[in-house]
Amino acid sequence: MLGQTKGIKTSVPNEPKILFEEIGNAGVVTLNKPKRFNLIEYSMIARLSIMLQAWERTQSRIIIKGAGDNFCGGTDLKWLLGSNDPTIKSGIATQANNIYRVSRNKVPYISLLDGMSFGAILMLGSCCKYTVVTDRAIVAMPECRIGWLPDGASLHFMPRLDNHLGYYLALTGKRLKGKDVVLSGIATHCVPSARLEDLKVDLCHCKVEDIEACLNTYSETLGEFSLTPFIKDIDYCFSADTVEEIFARLTKIDNPWSNETLKLFEPLCPTSLKVALRALQLWKDLDLKQAFILEHRVLSRCINSYNGKEGLRSLLLERTDRPNWLPKTVAEVTDAMVDSYFEPLPEGEELMITD
Repeated sequence: MLGQTKGIKTSVPNEPKILFEEIGNAGVVTLNKPKRFNLIEYSMIARLSIMLQAWERTQSRIIIKGAGDNFCGGTDLKWLLGSNDPTIKSGIATQANNIYRVSRNKVPYISLLDGMSFGAILMLGSCCKYTVVTDRAIVAMPECRIGWLPDGASLHFMPRLDNHLGYYLALTGKRLKGKDVVLSGIATHCVPSARLEDLKVDLCHCKVEDIEACLNTYSETLGEFSLTPFIKDIDYCFSADTVEEIFARLTKIDNPWSNETLKLFEPLCPTSLKVALRALQLWKDLDLKQAFILEHRVLSRCINSYNGKEGLRSLLLERTDRPNWLPKTVAEVTDAMVDSYFEPLPEGEELMITD
């Protein structure tokens, strides 16, 4: 059982990878691997689960942030490459339950996203009642680049963004920065990075009914969304029913934005793209619990898939951005291949979500 002391960081030998503090009226979580972009691994996910359950009974708000210059660069790929199947599956299941717990906001959850915020942990932050980004924040879902699937409920959340913007972001891995993250609908507030620590202190000590007013005091004027000039094209292209048709529409438009978008697709895994699009289409009508159950089926297949292993091997061992995907093109990825990712798991392996 984890111990904690008022205002003092939880401490274990060799610099803990995740810290827990009780400051004022808040429980504060700090992802603590700053030299490795606060990348998430199973031990951190498991400890977070224990503390969130405890703090929902004792704290009036919970703040989640990263140490150093970044919130979180995503899941630690070295952990994925070096772990066995049960450990990875346990981590995925626990992470799903953590995000589901946060999304219910039994107490106000507040995430402070500074620097990089990639992958599933981005969704942990986005499911908070208040998602705060800074002018330095960069968010993205790059999983199709490694032969996996955008996870952490991102394919449940993203279809709900206007004008098929979420389809564009999830499939291409396009990065959004600063105020654009709020204007896209992913975050609720944008504050200057230089004032983030002051904001955290005020959030820890203000009355719970004053949290939103406190955030508004620090928030910057947003201005215009940088993707506004391309929204009609995004809506047109990414409302297509197939990846092939998305490519065809981008080619038909033939402008600087569409050509840049086609280049974003070039290194991505064809199978992941088709599976991700199917998931976006299916999960937009599901509640979060149902979406997590289907997501768990897909991710369980990614763990042992050729492309999932090839993406990790290429990135971590060969240090290249051109894995040898199989099939090599989206045209070669059949409906049957995509269907196989969504089939029920064997008895006892389906995800259990705890209310």
